[in-house]
Amino acid sequence: MLDNQSPQNSENFNSQNLNTNPNNTQNPTQVQEQSVKTAKTSPSWIYLASGLIVVVLIGLIGFSIWQSNQPTNSEVTVNNGEIIDSVPEQTALDWINSQDNTQTLKELVLVANNPDLFTSDEVRTIFVPTDEAFDKFPQGQLDTYLNGEENEELLQNIRYHIVEGSFSGQDLVENRTLESIDGLELKLSGNSQGQIIINDYAIVTTENIRVKNAIIHLVDSVLLPTEAQVNSESEVISVYTGLYNGTATISNPSLVFQTASFNLSPNGNMILSASDLSLQFLNETSVLVNNQYPSMNILGEGTASLNADGTLTLTFTNVGVTFEANGTPLNNEQSNRAVTALSNRGIVIPSGQGLVTTVQPTLIEGGLRIQNIADQPLLLNMELQKV
Repeated sequence: MLDNQSPQNSENFNSQNLNTNPNNTQNPTQVQEQSVKTAKTSPSWIYLASGLIVVVLIGLIGFSIWQSNQPTNSEVTVNNGEIIDSVPEQTALDWINSQDNTQTLKELVLVANNPDLFTSDEVRTIFVPTDEAFDKFPQGQLDTYLNGEENEELLQNIRYHIVEGSFSGQDLVENRTLESIDGLELKLSGNSQGQIIINDYAIVTTENIRVKNAIIHLVDSVLLPTEAQVNSESEVISVYTGLYNGTATISNPSLVFQTASFNLSPNGNMILSASDLSLQFLNETSVLVNNQYPSMNILGEGTASLNADGTLTLTFTNVGVTFEANGTPLNNEQSNRAVTALSNRGIVIPSGQGLVTTVQPTLIEGGLRIQNIADQPLLLNMELQKV
């Protein structure tokens, strides 16, 4: 049967597939040319389409990998060997508050009530202990700090973790020592694993976290100044401790506060005031109150810390500036006119803000001379007699 059906089936196939013109006839030469053309072109289109699909797939995969590697607001990424945080709009305090593993330090900063240490516009290097670092801390001592029972010691220990200036991980490798903002030494070394060690016990676990006003390095232990370092600072500060009264000058000798006082305690806490500076030097009628020039008063509170060169760094946590005429405080409008007139003369009033400056104290007969050596607004040179 197969022999009888094959010719017929073959003839039907040829007549259905080769007859493409209206008359169901086709030149054999045309059939051959069409077959050759189809054989030449069809595979090329297939290969081209397949190639395009592969390219698109590779591109999509590459984009997905690139996108997954982009930093979010809380990620730390690696760039040319340096770890850089992707939140440059945050201050050091913002960053500490936002991290899951630095919550103990966050609480201690709140207890110490000195957030300016981490929000200052001055660029600093900060060694931040992780929560695991505080696990090594004596529990009783940590509870004492958290309960606010030893705030002065707590603040001193927090300040020991902060260094003026920006020091990257590479800078730490190249330096043998750094000084805290209180002038206390931090010893730097390394171990066989290439890790940076501070004071022979604290390991830098993460380097170069860059935020708006600081470069942060995480450490696995809390840094503590030695008793000898603390005693040395206290002994020197105690030399200047006491209540002094006298006069103070601002900008030049013609701008004189008639009264001034400086109260410094052995632990470094201080109160500085200067009052009765007549604004007559402004020669500006807009500040007149009842045809009289008002006077300006300054009150600053904060801490004094000893530097290695014998200077004192005065950290004012708050500076208050007031104006009065004949013993009566000026109202807001009158005070604003005075502030504007002072600003026009280049004298900036940092009222309600923190202020950090460096002074050179010198003991004189029966008193103390304080000379400013930093370029900051409202810096006072004072000549004082001990009360």
